[in-house]
Amino acid sequence: MKKIIGVMGPGEKQATQEDIECAFEVGKMVAKTDSVLLCGGMSGTMEASAKGAKEAGGLTVGIGPTKDKNDMNQYLDIPLLTSMYAGRNFMNVISSDILI
Repeated sequence: MKKIIGVMGPGEKQATQEDIECAFEVGKMVAKTDSVLLCGGMSGTMEASAKGAKEAGGLTVGIGPTKDKNDMNQYLDIPLLTSMYAGRNFMNVISSDILI
């Protein structure tokens, strides 16, 4: 069974450029370990980490806060909808074998 590495961080409005760059590199590293990247599915660090993982050939999963897949970022292989907004963070945490 593959490890699930959760990458959590700020969305687009709160993320700095340094956050985005770091998340992208972390996403690439996750893919290179043949692990699954799990994120919150939206913009900012979530999107950057998923983009990094996808560019490195990895599998990406997003547990999103809304009920519309179109709200989630384009780098997700598996978008999971919750309609739980911030409550979905609990699912992200308990689903991760490793959390960054």
